This record gives sequence, C-alpha cells and structure tokens, in this order.
Amino acid sequence: RPNVMGYLHRLMMLAVRALLFRRIYGPASVERGPVLYVGFHRDGAVDGWVYNIALRGRAEFLIAANLVKNPISRLFFSGIEVTRPGDGGAAASNRKGLTRAVSRLAEGGDLFVFPEGTSTLGPAHLPFQKGAAFIAAMALRSRPDLRVVPVTVRYGSPQLWGGEAEVLTGPPLDLEDAAKGGVDGIHAAMTEALEALDPDFASERPQEEAEALSALLPLPPARGLSCARRFLAGLDEGPRYRCGGCGGKGSRDALVSGAELWRQYREAARGCRTWRGAALFPKRGIVPEVLTFLASGACVAAAAALNAPAVLAGWWAGRHMPDGPNVVLLWKALAGLTVLLVAAPLLWGVLLLAGAPWAVAAHVIVTLLGCRLLDIMRRSGTRLWNFRFRRDTMPRVRPLEEALHDAVMAQYTDP
Repeated sequence: RPNVMGYLHRLMMLAVRALLFRRIYGPASVERGPVLYVGFHRDGAVDGWVYNIALRGRAEFLIAANLVKNPISRLFFSGIEVTRPGDGGAAASNRKGLTRAVSRLAEGGDLFVFPEGTSTLGPAHLPFQKGAAFIAAMALRSRPDLRVVPVTVRYGSPQLWGGEAEVLTGPPLDLEDAAKGGVDGIHAAMTEALEALDPDFASERPQEEAEALSALLPLPPARGLSCARRFLAGLDEGPRYRCGGCGGKGSRDALVSGAELWRQYREAARGCRTWRGAALFPKRGIVPEVLTFLASGACVAAAAALNAPAVLAGWWAGRHMPDGPNVVLLWKALAGLTVLLVAAPLLWGVLLLAGAPWAVAAHVIVTLLGCRLLDIMRRSGTRLWNFRFRRDTMPRVRPLEEALHDAVMAQYTDP
C-alpha cells in the first residue's frame, strides 16, 4: 500500500502527464502479471515516467540508486534501487534489490528493467546487460507463467517541453525454448525481440532522415518513425509514385521513384525552417494559420508569465545542468516542476486570501493550455516563417510533401 511519499509520487506523475507532454500514446491493452518488461532507454529518466504512464502504473521499476538520494528526487522517482557500474556505492548491495525484483515477479506483479542501464538518443542502442535475463531466470523457477514483453519509446521532440511520446510493446517472448539456454539463452531472446521491435539505424544520417520524414506523417512518434524508416530503406527497390510538382512549377503529374521523390523534397526544402527536420508550410490557408499561431501563442505567453519562476528554472537547468542531449528534458522537468510545486501553492494561497478563487481556476486552466499548445505553436510558427521568408519555394515543396505523405501512408498498416 502506498505511503505518503508514494501518493506524492503519483501526484507528480499526473503533473508530468498534464504539463510535460502534449500527449502520451500507449498500448491499447496491458498484459496482466507476472510480466517482466524490458525497454529501450532513450531520454534519461524521463523514459521511466513515460513508460509508467503508458503502462497504467502497473510495473515497478528497477532504478539507479542515485536517483533517489534525497526527498525531492523521491517525488519524481520510485522503484527498486540498484547501483549501476560507475555510480559509486557498493555493488554488493544490489543483491537485496535483485531479490526484491525476483520476489515482485514471484508474487504475480509486474517489473520493468532497462537492459541498457543508461540512455542514448543516438542511432543505435547501447549494449544490453544480462541483469534482466538473470531476474527472469530466477523468477521462472517459481513462476513458469512469467511473460517477458519488449517495449520501446519514441519522442516527437525529445529535448523540448510539450511534445509527444509513444510507447509500443512487442509480443511476449517464448521462454520455453529460451530458458533451456539459461541466462544466456534468455538474454539472446530478449536482445532479438528488442531489436525486432525497434531496429537500430546504421548511423546518424538515416536516423535524421527518418525523423524528418516522420514529421510529415499524421502518426504518433514511434509508428511514424517506423513507417518512415521502412519507406526510406526500400527507396531503391520501391514502386514509382505520382507527383504533380516534381517537374517544377506548372508541370503535369510525373511518375518518379521514391528515392527521387525524397531527394527532390530535401533539395527543394533547403533553406527553409524545419520542425523535427521537416519543412512545413500552411495547409489550410494563411488566415487560419495566423489565427492558430496567435491563439496558441497567447496561451503559451500567458502561461509563461504566470509561471515565470518555473519557466526560468527549467530554461536555466536545460542549458547548464545536462551532460548530454539525452538528459536535457529531464533537467528542464526536474527544475521547472520542482519550482512550480512550490510557487503555485503559494500563489493560490495568496489568491484565496484575496477572495479570488476564480483566479486559482484561471491559473490552472491557462497553465494546462499553455503546456498543451506549446508544440502546436512551434509547428504553426515554422509554417508562418517559411511562408514569409521562403514563399518562393512553397509551390515546389508542397506537392512533393503531399506526394511523400501519400506514398508512405499507402504502405502503412496500423499495428
């Protein structure tokens, strides 16, 4: 049963869901325990928040002990503590944590482990350690019904506040054969399942191209990236696509290869401002776009003004605290939400004493709207900037964008 700190942690997860992300996509259904989730680690400890929300809070996490060193950090992180190599401390103390992890599964609960141990936003995953396989092998002795489920997470804007995140799960592993090989056999099966669910990119260049193409698709981050990756991987062998702007302004429809379509789009969009690597232009006309930008911008500006200490704290922490791109959003969130946790109740208290409860409701509503509309404002601003300064390229870029959208979505199958 959760204690006071446990309830406060749940409250912080509600704040993360409401304020840090515009939307978190999760699986339609969640497996019943005992389940060992093994997941990719991409965006620092933010991954744990997103996985926890997407999986309905069912799983207990194996976490680095240095994340819960003080009462403030315990508001944001909760789980079974282990000491990672290089973090200091006595690794022998991990025996207690591993025992708790095995007991969690033996009792029919769910457990989440990051086999990489630490995170990266790079094109390839880090080496998978054998700790998760060891836990599975131990738990199987008392729970032969244990299932191991691979999980991945992708972000629309992994370093920015107010973006989207998506969690995808793969089919449970067949442990009957894998367990015959002991820990090594289970580890190999986990590795194969994770790499099948979310394969590596060969280098940063194909990763950047897939991210740019996925920004043109009306799909959540993980599914959009997967769809874009498959399309780009088959460019040389794919069919030919119809494009009304491939021959230049005033040209008739032309049939071109996917490789040519993508090359012409990237060339035509050169010099444009991009959002997630994709050049965007207004689709519904300039007036609706201006209204969208003004409305979303007004909400964002009002929310920033009403929560200036939290905004400044998050901005400063995001610039000065991270030791890598994979923890930028984490530091923004830790600083911004911590200050907000202190400043907002103080402001509400003053407003209530002044006899203005309506102002408390207005603060909450404006803050939520500002966070939810931040990503929309960024996209709209990108479209307007390109319309104002790169309008000469729009007759060329838009037909190519539409042709790419149709070509990629024609191959999409909703999982």
